[in-house]
Amino acid sequence: MAKDREVKVLDVGCGWGVLLHKVKEMFPKSVTYGVEPNELYSDLARRKSNAREIKTGYFSSELFKFRFDVVLLCDVLEHVDSPDFLLNNIYSALSQRGVLFLEVPSPTNFNLFEPSHDIFNMAHHVFYTKDTLRSILEDIGFIDINVVDIEYNNNAWKLRVTAKKI
Repeated sequence: MAKDREVKVLDVGCGWGVLLHKVKEMFPKSVTYGVEPNELYSDLARRKSNAREIKTGYFSSELFKFRFDVVLLCDVLEHVDSPDFLLNNIYSALSQRGVLFLEVPSPTNFNLFEPSHDIFNMAHHVFYTKDTLRSILEDIGFIDINVVDIEYNNNAWKLRVTAKKI
């Protein structure tokens, strides 16, 4: 993200706005927005994130009348009943050459933790592999897809993805 120009950033499933706050801190000229279905969290995000706008509800590309340069989707996709629907809406909401940044739990965790571990007990509908994420994003039309397996906390792993809209 360029530090010297205004960049519109949307965090889908923004929780209480921690990531939006960090984006604004690192990139002061960014204009940040969020969408969060939990009303309590979205209210907190409005107060704490310095975002221009936080909407309460589920994301669709019609929520905003403009396109975004960056869409963040962190620890959300694994909780969604219709991931293709959500990702297609995100694709529509991105500007030309816009970037999707996505994180989901990694299947590497299956080798590290017992089945009773909290990472498996959250409402995760789907676990993704590098190949399935790449395939889903390619089918939607994303390009320059980069998927890496990263360690993030207490030996837990995530798949971190960047992809661009044509």
